[in-house]
Amino acid sequence: VEEPRPWWLAVCAPLAALTKEQVGLSLALLGVWAFVRHRRRWTAALLVAGGTAWTAFCVAVVIPHYSPTGGSPFINRYADLGESQSEVVKTLVTRPWDAVEVALSWGRFTYVLALVLPLLLLPFLAPLLALAALPDLGLNLLAQYWPQYSVQYQYTATIIPFLMAAAILGLA
Repeated sequence: VEEPRPWWLAVCAPLAALTKEQVGLSLALLGVWAFVRHRRRWTAALLVAGGTAWTAFCVAVVIPHYSPTGGSPFINRYADLGESQSEVVKTLVTRPWDAVEVALSWGRFTYVLALVLPLLLLPFLAPLLALAALPDLGLNLLAQYWPQYSVQYQYTATIIPFLMAAAILGLA
């Protein structure tokens, strides 16, 4: 997105979206950043629409189709917020303070520090680009089980590239 290479973006963005269902939301936030930083309307529109549509399709169709229960097999990770996807969403909308309480616990705070301190807090100087890490970061912060909010596991794979890019841009 930073370099005006739309054909590479047209190849790489869908490939990235195929890796995890929530990557589409990160691409959508990257589209917002592309619009604000570069005023690339078409790039932004395609990333926002395509990324959001892909995540919605994965959550509403793909995951239920291949799940033995018909719902997300990962919902038990968020049991503090509800026992089903609809209950978790309802909690996030009607009782967001419950989610904030989970996300602001000490273990989650040290997790965020472990992500940004090695980058000298530079991602905070390019916050709009760093926000593209928010879908995965939010899922990790709300997870009930420790490995998901640890930098030692694969759960940071989508977060780190956005924080690195934001650190580089922040330093610039």
